[in-house]
Amino acid sequence: MKKYMPMAEKPDDRRKRRRQEKKKTFEGWVIFLILVALIAVWIWLAVLT
Repeated sequence: MKKYMPMAEKPDDRRKRRRQEKKKTFEGWVIFLILVALIAVWIWLAVLT
C-alpha cells in the first residue's frame, strides 16, 4: 500500500493495478465456486436424509 497517491500515474503503476484487479476477480470466482459447492453438498445431504 502506498502512503501517497501521485497525481499523474505512470503506465507501469496502471499496469500493476490492472494485475491486482485481475487477481481480485479471480479470488471472487474462487469464493463463488466454493459457495456453490457448499450449497450443492447441503442440497445433496437434504435429499439423501
